[in-house]
Amino acid sequence: MDDVVFKIETSSNLRQWNEDAVILSSTTNEGMQEIIWRDTVPIQDATSRFMRLRILSSE
Repeated sequence: MDDVVFKIETSSNLRQWNEDAVILSSTTNEGMQEIIWRDTVPIQDATSRFMRLRILSSE
């Protein structure tokens, strides 16, 4: 999937989005890749947190 870009974004209000999530783990098995992302804001420090996956064409 060289022509696709995956972006994980975080937000506290669903209006402003940031690319500040970090990869917690990444594994590949039988051609499938699993990536687990973590928000950089601790859950106890936030009243609301959201994450979204954006899939973009690299063309």
